[in-house]
Amino acid sequence: MKIETGNPGPSVALERRYLTIVFSDLVGYTQLSEQMEPEDLRDLQLAYQREALKTMESYGGFVASYSGDGILVYFGYPTAHENDAERAVRASLELLKRVPALEARTGPGPATPLAVRIGVHSGLLVIGAELLSMGRTEFGVVGEAVNLASRLKDEAPVNSVVVSNETLELVEGLFDTESLGDWRIKGLSRNVAVHRVIGPRPAGGRAGGRMRRGATRMIGRQQELKQLLEVW
Repeated sequence: MKIETGNPGPSVALERRYLTIVFSDLVGYTQLSEQMEPEDLRDLQLAYQREALKTMESYGGFVASYSGDGILVYFGYPTAHENDAERAVRASLELLKRVPALEARTGPGPATPLAVRIGVHSGLLVIGAELLSMGRTEFGVVGEAVNLASRLKDEAPVNSVVVSNETLELVEGLFDTESLGDWRIKGLSRNVAVHRVIGPRPAGGRAGGRMRRGATRMIGRQQELKQLLEVW
């Protein structure tokens, strides 16, 4: 299947990918825009974007776009890793630590540390070129997964990383989490189970998470092994 990208280049094939999407934005950005001079706000925004870019790329993320204080990141594109969801959560927790070092000065009093909300969701998306003004093209993603990640970010508690069940299943055993219950997400016909990520689990491992979800044990199966050897 092809989509046209205008005069600047040839058509580009749509690509279906299973990605982990990270959405992050600053808390109280609108209020800051009212209180700060535009040049100072721009400098603060750039500092936040640079911090996010450095953090996300260090874990293999692809920073796809900035929209004011909002940052959209793909894990699994253009390069896919078997642990993209884990990378996304670790990068989000790292950004959560770094952002408060950035401070907003809005008056004669002490500066205020910045705070963020981060939403993470994994799902199937379609990636393709989007035509902009003056014949420019950029790659964008379409699918429920990107919308859900954005909604999770909007509803997340201040200074927290929240993940969907789909992402939790990919990282379970690696992080300590707490359930925030089933959320009613605007625009969706179903409730979504949401979890706050507390932090990495020191002795965490994928095997432990899989066992809790009922995966088949690969030890203590002598009878099955005997049958396989007989067949072989």
